[in-house]
Amino acid sequence: MDAGKGMKMPPFMLHLIALSVWLTGCAWPSSVPDMGVPPAASSSQDPGEAAWADIPRGSMRIVPSPDDSRLYFLHGSEPVGFLFILDAKSRELLYQVPVGNGPIAMVIEGDRGYVVNYLSDDVTIVDLRTATVVKTIPVGHRPIRAAAAVRTPYLLVSNYGSDSVSIIDRESLMPVRTLAAGSRPADMAVDSSGRKVYLLSRGDGKLAVIDLGPMETIERISVGEFPSGIALSNDGRSLFVSHADSNSVWVIDADGLKVIRKIPVGKRPVQVLSSVGTEGIYVLNRDSNTLSVIDPRHHDAVVTIPLNYGPRCMSASSDGRVLYVSYGEAFGEFTVVEMSGLQPSKLYNLPVAAGGQSRTDEGLRIP
Repeated sequence: MDAGKGMKMPPFMLHLIALSVWLTGCAWPSSVPDMGVPPAASSSQDPGEAAWADIPRGSMRIVPSPDDSRLYFLHGSEPVGFLFILDAKSRELLYQVPVGNGPIAMVIEGDRGYVVNYLSDDVTIVDLRTATVVKTIPVGHRPIRAAAAVRTPYLLVSNYGSDSVSIIDRESLMPVRTLAAGSRPADMAVDSSGRKVYLLSRGDGKLAVIDLGPMETIERISVGEFPSGIALSNDGRSLFVSHADSNSVWVIDADGLKVIRKIPVGKRPVQVLSSVGTEGIYVLNRDSNTLSVIDPRHHDAVVTIPLNYGPRCMSASSDGRVLYVSYGEAFGEFTVVEMSGLQPSKLYNLPVAAGGQSRTDEGLRIP
């Protein structure tokens, strides 16, 4: 078949795999067509009700578009993963785009999505207007996170398995530098100038500061054992580092790199999130199945939001007022949390189910 003409295929030809940040299984060979594949024809159900049935159970990460008009789901399959593209309002599945093996993170800049593929050691660049693959760029071993440095052309990819950071030029789509990092580099935060990058290494508990001018590490400090996530406050003054074993978030002065405070949160915090427009810092607690909201001005946890069992990752809408929480491969729902300031105003689940079945929850209003 002529790849340029596209093709129709059932959404779930491949069985699902469980993917976590510690996954070290073998990577299968992959062949990635450079096209978006429209979903198979749906049943006679109302499109708004049936749409979620087209998304496979176990989608690992949800990424809203910058204008919140679309939702992007990353889903790991063998031998390739998929990027599912939905209309956020109608919930219609628009396209499914084959990417690399084990997609685990995605960054959107302009009309392009940069999908990090953990098992195939590469980054798939997708034109989000046409749902086509532009290019696949090899990076280091077991890439796990990516960050775009604003006001620069650079995309940074942390390579969890090779203790390095790949720097890609988003204009030429070419790798320009590989920097040595600490043990098990993972989460990153970029300041508003786009020049300074804070890189967290989970293996040795180090926080590195990378200057993208000379493209070198200019400082490295210890931030305690088993750090699991990092976020930078919107004013750029404070870093928030979660620690999975101590069930806490450390507040670090971004300029002096000194610990200001340690904030107790839920059990096993695995992700910290801040977003333009958000009033709070959000902490995902995997073992207590909760979401903590931290007031960045007073450095206190002000509310704890209950979630379903085993939350894996979260993302936020462009204005920070809507949070999306996804779960493991066996859980058929994701949670939407609508925020009003530092408090949740509405919490509800939406199904992500295989096999052509879907259901709609009215949502639980929080007093």
